[in-house]
Amino acid sequence: MPSSGLCAAIAGVMMARGQIKATGVLMPEQCISPELYLDEFIKTGKGEIEIERKVEL
Repeated sequence: MPSSGLCAAIAGVMMARGQIKATGVLMPEQCISPELYLDEFIKTGKGEIEIERKVEL
């Protein structure tokens, strides 16, 4: 299981790369693309993720 600091570290790397353009105090959901974040998380090799998508019929 990843440590609690991993999420912040990923966000810090993304900020340093210029992948996060927003400024100010924001929730991660407001400024980080989920797809981009998950790509970075997977690269760490620190855990497995399962993605579910709801489909409306």
